[in-house]
Amino acid sequence: MNFGPISGDGVTRRARHCVTIQIFVMCGRTCCTVFTGIIIGAAITIAVTYPVLRDEWFGPGDDETGARAAFVACSDAGTQSPADVSEGALASGASILPTNAILRNVSLMTLANVHYHSPAEHRSQGEFSTPNASEYGFACDDASDATGTARVVATNGDDVSDARYAFSFCQDVAVGDTIELHWVYSTGAARTGVSDGLSGAFATQNNPYVVVRAQVFKITNNPSDDVADLFVSWNTTLVSDAVRYVGSTTGDKYDNVDRCSPFLVIWHVDRECHRVSARSLDEMCRVMKDNGLSDDLKAHAARQLVPSSLTASALSLSSTFY
Repeated sequence: MNFGPISGDGVTRRARHCVTIQIFVMCGRTCCTVFTGIIIGAAITIAVTYPVLRDEWFGPGDDETGARAAFVACSDAGTQSPADVSEGALASGASILPTNAILRNVSLMTLANVHYHSPAEHRSQGEFSTPNASEYGFACDDASDATGTARVVATNGDDVSDARYAFSFCQDVAVGDTIELHWVYSTGAARTGVSDGLSGAFATQNNPYVVVRAQVFKITNNPSDDVADLFVSWNTTLVSDAVRYVGSTTGDKYDNVDRCSPFLVIWHVDRECHRVSARSLDEMCRVMKDNGLSDDLKAHAARQLVPSSLTASALSLSSTFY
């Protein structure tokens, strides 16, 4: 999940006094002074001098948006993402998973953003576990996607070898690519619509709960792989094996040494690879554009898979909450 700069009056304005806030982040020792710690998953009540907080996390910097992401040394960081969500792969007891119903049932939250990564960031053995040859991330395994890239279907329904599709709205993707779609939900999102990056998740609160749902697809040119309403949410009819765990924001600006994410995210990850037609994906991007998104029409790069020492325990996500 590649979040852009945070904006909005509640986050970017400078305050000259010390305020006490409750913020759901994983905070390194260098970026705040801890007065009181209440750990619920990784929720921490902290008192900070606001300009220090703002300058440390959201000052000028080095990503494509012109605003620096927050970094903490990985030795000081909380649990991270993306993780290997294969059966038995996640650490046991590294982070307590909050049991709040709101963290399982996203219908109680507001959609703040939709974006996608190519290739997949998470790993699931036997589904999307083929390492990307030139960069981080994973492709759907052949066994999970028998059509591969060779079998595509033309508009007349005949099998053809030409896998080309001219995307009109999605950028930096092609038939045969593996993508990981992220739907970002927040208790602090405005009900007026989505926005690029992280800003929308903090539109009405400085310390919201954030849940991200992730679903992995291989892009085909086969109309039988159409998936409706991808902009709205993950496709519940496809989900039969999902897990939830405490992690962080993702994106290739982070590493596993000294640039870890301080932002806590509750992840819901579908552990199976699915197929999606290129035209369905392009329709999603069209709707994204119609809703004001521009930066997130482009596929984001994947963050390096985090080691088990930086991951949390996981629980199955009950079908009640799909």
